[in-house]
Amino acid sequence: MSIKLRLLLLIGTSVLTVLIISLVNYVGNTRTETAMIDSEVSMTALSNHLEADMMHDALRADVLSAMLVGLGKSNSTREEVQKSLDEHAAHFRAVLNDNLKLPITEAIKAELNRIKPSLDTYIASGERIVGLALVNPERAQQELGTFTSAFTQLEEQMSSLSDLIEENFKASGEGARQAIRSANIALVVVLVASILLLLVQGRWVTRSIMIPLASASRIADSIAHGNLSEPIAEPRGRDEASMLIRSLAVMQRDLRGMIEVVRSNAHGVSGMSRQLSSGCHEVADSSRQQSSAAGTMSAATSEMTASIEEITRHAGHALEMANQAETLAKNGGRVIHQVVSDMDSIARSAQLSAQVIRTLDKDSEGIFNIIQVIKGIADQTNLLALNAAI
Repeated sequence: MSIKLRLLLLIGTSVLTVLIISLVNYVGNTRTETAMIDSEVSMTALSNHLEADMMHDALRADVLSAMLVGLGKSNSTREEVQKSLDEHAAHFRAVLNDNLKLPITEAIKAELNRIKPSLDTYIASGERIVGLALVNPERAQQELGTFTSAFTQLEEQMSSLSDLIEENFKASGEGARQAIRSANIALVVVLVASILLLLVQGRWVTRSIMIPLASASRIADSIAHGNLSEPIAEPRGRDEASMLIRSLAVMQRDLRGMIEVVRSNAHGVSGMSRQLSSGCHEVADSSRQQSSAAGTMSAATSEMTASIEEITRHAGHALEMANQAETLAKNGGRVIHQVVSDMDSIARSAQLSAQVIRTLDKDSEGIFNIIQVIKGIADQTNLLALNAAI
């Protein structure tokens, strides 16, 4: 598993943990809200019931007040008594109807519906007594027992309804407290489990990344300090850290191979250098020998050139003498004509000698040119020897 995938898994776990915590919190808040709504409904129903109970007693007080007004023992007027009775009766019915409109339990609704006939009977009896008490107090006193019976019956039913409403109120409160406790417990459990999961997963991700990276750092530091002999355990994982360690191992092997090749090449170069140095010494010795021989040849050539120049000079002198001899012979031929025949052979011999001397002169010039060529070759040989020595 790659490092990127591990980090994404850690992030996904964190997001999932946050979502679970939010969901648990939302469910707990929803249940708490429902329980609070039930508690508010129960409280409203209880408040309405308390007002109805007050109206129940207020109607009896109105009846008794009407009896006192009829007997002339009260300062209240008939209109005030009648108005008070109507208001209390209307409010009594209103609070009971308000309770019926609330989302209460079926038991409470059934009890409210059972009270309604008794309430109507009680209100009707009270209105009848009030009407009689304001007109005929004695007749009203005779029928007061019926009103008292209706009052007692309604009171018992109101007491039973009060018990139901109170029990529902207590149950709603307990439900709200239980919902809050359950939400808190669920939230704490999920939070602790999430923290433990994130700690375990974070430790796993950290170890799976840091341990290979530390090993790779140690290997790289060892290679950087020139230690290529330390064995590297190549992991089989497919994450980036394992790939890095395998790459470092390959690099270490390649470096070792390169160093071995360089070392072998260095030994070869050293041997070749020794051979080349020996060859250079031999070439230098040969060059010195050739230089010495060339010097000797140059001296000999110089001597030969001097000799040839001397020969050429003597040949020229001999040619000049031959020319003079020829001139003298020709002049002598005029003087000594008689000895022409005797000297003819000498003249021919002298001409032949002059011709030989001219040929010798030309050959000497050719020999001189050859010697100059040989000297140039010797000079080039000296330069080549000097270059080889260098």
